[in-house]
This record gives sequence, C-alpha cells and structure tokens, in this order.
Amino acid sequence: QQQSRPEFQRLGLPRPSYSYNSSADAIYGIMTQIAPAQLAASQPSSLPKTASDLTVEAHQSAVMNLVDTFFGGRTLRNSDLDDLVRQFNAKVTEELAEESKVQTWSITFATFHPVQVEFDDGLAKFTLRISQMSRGDQVLKQPATITASYRPSYTAGNLRLDREGTVDIEFVGRSTGLAAVSMRAFLKGKFEDFFKPVLVDTPVDLATRFPKLPQLQIASIQLDNGWLQVGVR
Repeated sequence: QQQSRPEFQRLGLPRPSYSYNSSADAIYGIMTQIAPAQLAASQPSSLPKTASDLTVEAHQSAVMNLVDTFFGGRTLRNSDLDDLVRQFNAKVTEELAEESKVQTWSITFATFHPVQVEFDDGLAKFTLRISQMSRGDQVLKQPATITASYRPSYTAGNLRLDREGTVDIEFVGRSTGLAAVSMRAFLKGKFEDFFKPVLVDTPVDLATRFPKLPQLQIASIQLDNGWLQVGVR
C-alpha cells in the first residue's frame, strides 16, 4: 500500500486505479488503465478459473488503450523503425536495421483505434488500421486494414504464437487503379514478413525473471469473450 504505483507518464496515460478484496483463501485485485476518451471492460472476466495458484486476466481493451495513445494518427516511416525499437529497450535485429535502408515508405495510422485486438475462441486477432500510405513518391490516401490471427500454445516451458490463415489486406471503399494494386502487393509483402507464420517461439523462464518469488510455471492459457487468462502454478 505504501509503494508508489506504476504510471505510464511517457505515454501520456493517467495513473491506473486499483481495488482489492479477499476471502478466506484468496486475494483478488483489479487494475483499470483508461484515459478519459477510452473504453474499458465494464465488469471482471467471466472465464472459468483453472486450478492455478495465480490467475492473471487482461481485457483486449487494455492493449488497445495503450497503443491508442502511442500510435493514434502517427506516421511511421521505415527509417524510424530501429529508433522505435530502441525506445522499448529491445534489440534491433539485422533484418530491421536493413529495413531502414531500403526505399522510403511510410504508413499513417488511424486516429481512433489504430490497432484493434480481439481475444476470442482461443485466438488473438490483430488488426492494423491505416489511413494513408506511401512508397517513394507514390502516395495512396485510402484507409486500409491489415489483419492476422494467432493461436497461442505453451508446451514444456515454451511459448508459441502460430498464425492461422493468411495476412488479410482490405481497402476501405473502392481500390481500383494501378496505385491501389501496387500498394496492396507492397503491403502484403511487408506485413507477411511482420506477421510471420510463427510470431513467437521462445522459452518462458519465470524463475529467472522473478527470482524472489516461489518457482512459477504457466499452467494454462485461455482467450475468449475479449479476455486473455493465464494460470500460473
């Protein structure tokens, strides 16, 4: 209670609100992170709780609210990608470094919900909403969406996200003409590389990440009705 609570000041988000309660054998906590113009889950998850020592649940709106502030209306250029990754203290891969040197391209994200996330029927569905795109001197001022769905799995300490289906590119309204055809092919190639068939394939070592806590293992992962639930033992 006396410790300072986390704030996402760098993203311009307000301090999250908390509530706690307990029973004879469990402790419950709810955190809501929302800006004045954003939406959040109106009630806790209704997913059945698994036989876990710790259950963590996140609503799809939490992800959308975070990226709204960062990407809403922003123009992302290929020359900015390596700097963007460094802001999150992530490693700039050789592939990403090369991308910043190719022919100039950019995408401008929609102002509202630039990234839509849906957790349903065991899948995590990601949709990027773009209002404008450019490639060299060619500019296409036509909204488009790029969508990919992934199914998570956790086996023997390894987390995977496997894509189901193809990456779907859709233009809003009529998309005739050489510029639209060329841009669709360009986006398809770029985002097929981004939304890879296997997006994540990595071991999860909770003991190393949280050395002061008891030994932890992921016991279950559920995605349904807008909620992600992770059970930990």
